[in-house]
Amino acid sequence: MRSDTEQTQDSCQVCKKQDVELSRCSQCKSIYYCSIECQKKDWKDHKFICSEILLKQQREKQRAERKAQGKKAIEDFADFEVLGHGNFSDIFRVREIETNQLYALKQINKRKLTQVNKEKDVYMEKHCLGKLTENPYVIRLYSTFQDDENLYMLMQYIDGGELWQQIHNFGARAFPICLYYISEILKAINSIHKQGIVHRDIKSEHILLTQDKKIKFIYFGTARDMNDLTIEGSGNSRKGKQTFKHFVETPQFMTPE
Repeated sequence: MRSDTEQTQDSCQVCKKQDVELSRCSQCKSIYYCSIECQKKDWKDHKFICSEILLKQQREKQRAERKAQGKKAIEDFADFEVLGHGNFSDIFRVREIETNQLYALKQINKRKLTQVNKEKDVYMEKHCLGKLTENPYVIRLYSTFQDDENLYMLMQYIDGGELWQQIHNFGARAFPICLYYISEILKAINSIHKQGIVHRDIKSEHILLTQDKKIKFIYFGTARDMNDLTIEGSGNSRKGKQTFKHFVETPQFMTPE
């Protein structure tokens, strides 16, 4: 029980006395009593409320500290909608609670990531997306963060779906449309090559479309930075097996040679 008094509550939590000096609960500092006796009477019921209030206050404090440091956490987002699945990750469309801004959030399970020995691929993707931040043909990475179970990559939300889905739904379509997408892909490849990045896994599932039919490359886990060869991906093997570092594409999309 604190000695300082408060006049913001009209009556004691227990006896409901009014026009008396009220003191805060010493832990949560949110419930008021007129005496120690009243607080003791209320403790059995109040201790659960007190714990919840303390937890809420702790989360708000942590959120304020993260905000001051420019950091994010999973609690900052709501309205999770599944966009896709991978071998060790899931992609969600999320809404940031504070700003109502929509993002794509890649959630990477740490345990699964370790099992398939792909930690270096995640680092490679973060490195390449960071280097290609201003590239108009590449999805934008805004921030990364983690908790005990997952790694998170907060990225630009692209609302036109995958190029693969367009092909799957509508077929090859008219030749001028095919020519348009091929020319856009070639311009995108040339653009990222100028920045020293080789994608190494280009396929229709890794190309997103905006509403105005502009393309955005995603997934740079198997990419290569030709200006910094010290950064390497995981290759294509599991633990205990031979690693082929530069034989990494999806077989159906590989060039014959």
